[in-house]
Amino acid sequence: MATPKGEQSICQARASVMVYDDASKKWVPIKPGQQGFSRINIYHNTANNTFRVVGVKLQDQQVVINYSIVKGLKYNQATPTFHQWRDARQVYGLNFASKEEATTFSNAMLFALNVLSSPDSGGKRFRPAGRKNSPKRYIFILQSTNTSQLWVLWGFVYVFQLNVTTIQVMIKLPYVPLNGI
Repeated sequence: MATPKGEQSICQARASVMVYDDASKKWVPIKPGQQGFSRINIYHNTANNTFRVVGVKLQDQQVVINYSIVKGLKYNQATPTFHQWRDARQVYGLNFASKEEATTFSNAMLFALNVLSSPDSGGKRFRPAGRKNSPKRYIFILQSTNTSQLWVLWGFVYVFQLNVTTIQVMIKLPYVPLNGI
């Protein structure tokens, strides 16, 4: 699936996309008869600082979810491999293929929620520091442990403190690339 101009995938994981059916009190596939794994991405639109969850079935490439992440969304890691969130109409769930993929997704989701609620972004444009014609935007993990990660994002170095339900920005410093890296 091609991404619109200005969007970047900040994570990818395999999961079954589910919704909670209030009538039967059970989790069911988001599209009836569509069981199996989807490729789930969180995309960040850097032009307007929005995020969305997009899921594409691995089997037939059909889009099964295209969900805008909003400030204040409540994200719950119910188990190490099953995570959920809700809006006014529906409760959504992702049943991940592995704990590692669930962790990758939750780190990106919590990062998106942190950015959206950050006073720096105010839910608006999020630009790298520096001049208008600054070099390309960098997004990569420099170092990762079970409790923290060091990321380079949009011209800043961030140290994130991780726990089960939140990511907290501990340090934010300008990033200056060396030798074009």
